[in-house]
Amino acid sequence: MPSLPQANAFSFVRCYLCDSLIYAKQSLCPVCLQAIADSEFNLNWQDILLRPDANRMLKVTELNSIYCWYEYQQPFDFLIPKMKYQANPIAKACLKHLIQFNLAELYKQVKDDYDEFVPTPLHWFKYYRRGFNQAQWLAEQLKLNMPQLTDCSRLKYTKQQAKLSGKKRLDNVKNAFSVKANLAGKRILIIDDVVTTGATLDAFAKTLKQAGAVNVSAICLCWAKLT
Repeated sequence: MPSLPQANAFSFVRCYLCDSLIYAKQSLCPVCLQAIADSEFNLNWQDILLRPDANRMLKVTELNSIYCWYEYQQPFDFLIPKMKYQANPIAKACLKHLIQFNLAELYKQVKDDYDEFVPTPLHWFKYYRRGFNQAQWLAEQLKLNMPQLTDCSRLKYTKQQAKLSGKKRLDNVKNAFSVKANLAGKRILIIDDVVTTGATLDAFAKTLKQAGAVNVSAICLCWAKLT
């Protein structure tokens, strides 16, 4: 008598975005994945510093490039906060699925142009409250073929940049970072989730260049356009 298939072969869950039935090992349906890929908000990991509209909004002087996948629109504007502030496992699964869906273009962009990557450091107290560093988690999903720089830390407990504007963002992250490594001649990639004005990234890039780095760029999942 033939054996019955395992129960999990017939297990289904709901797509987190459209509620359609999908296999249990998935988190998003193919239709939603393709819709996100085809969206006008898909930046396809381009260097947004080459865009005139981004140059008007971003206040950066130290960063050489900022590679972004998507504008901070649906579904990222609710998936990222749930991942970042609640460590929501479903949001993490969805973001992981989305990131892995479009990594080939990122690898084309960064190629072999960088020596090391570094997730934006999180202050120890924020790490204690959240239980993880979202930039480190993102870096793990990107699977970059280069070593990670670890001799970096965040010295200041800063307010959320999203709640500040203008000069306050710059003051909030001034002298916020420390780098103990000798980075003479190194090319460094910073990893972070969202860039808005770029103040945090630029402050970190300045510290990295003071340690000797000759090129500092960033990979961010999303660009939050100022309106």
